[in-house]
Amino acid sequence: MNNSNNLFSIFLIEDREEDIDITREALNQAEKECELEVAKEGKAALKRLKDKANEKGSPLPDIILLDLNLPKMDGRKVLKELKDDEKLAPIPVIVLTVSKRDKDIARSYNSGAAGYITKPIDFSEFVKTIDVVNNYWSICEIPDRN
Repeated sequence: MNNSNNLFSIFLIEDREEDIDITREALNQAEKECELEVAKEGKAALKRLKDKANEKGSPLPDIILLDLNLPKMDGRKVLKELKDDEKLAPIPVIVLTVSKRDKDIARSYNSGAAGYITKPIDFSEFVKTIDVVNNYWSICEIPDRN
């Protein structure tokens, strides 16, 4: 884990307020406590992450949850830019989206996504999904980025 307070940190890039609220609620109900930071569009998310990467002592997130359908810069471009940036590339990016298109799934993995999850419609299933993601990545060894 990367944070000084030892909480597992998630950076959510999602534009829909409803999905942000559902993710936040799912994390509140998850077994492991974590910290959530949200960006509502791709360009702002990249700027914030790049600023953190260049600011000494500013912790980067442990994982990024990325929606594909974002304003200004879609998630596909965000993923490519994240993986092209030497300081941000080691952060695992999990695509969390409504798209079940094979093309989106393949392109995401080919661009360096660590996982691809289709958002469950049912809230209790969404809570279970977020809990699995949170538990899995909180025990994985992630390279130190400081």
